[in-house]
Amino acid sequence: MGLEERPLVLSIVRTLATSLRVPLFCKIRLQDELQDTLTYCRQLKEAGCALIAVHGRYRGSATRRRDGPAHLEQIAAVKRELGSFPVLANGNVRCAADVVANLAATGADGIMSAEGLLEIGRA
Repeated sequence: MGLEERPLVLSIVRTLATSLRVPLFCKIRLQDELQDTLTYCRQLKEAGCALIAVHGRYRGSATRRRDGPAHLEQIAAVKRELGSFPVLANGNVRCAADVVANLAATGADGIMSAEGLLEIGRA
């Protein structure tokens, strides 16, 4: 999602947040610049989002989406910026120890993991 689509996204979030009987959660990827990510998260919060999950990799092409480890320091910056607002960290979690390390590095309120933790029970 580029800046040109942001007003539409925020309008959708605002409409859903006021129309649903359940809290609205949003998941994002990092923007190209940290300040843009922080601004976007503040805007989502102001639009009525009740929790933001931040995937610590940049948006963009398929090759860039998994380019190296997640940038947990940027998730930590989002959490500092939003204070007590709930933030989930996503990225760099493949085992239980990674969950603890991710929480320590980001200060997030919780962890979101897609594939990584599913493999623990299969090993």
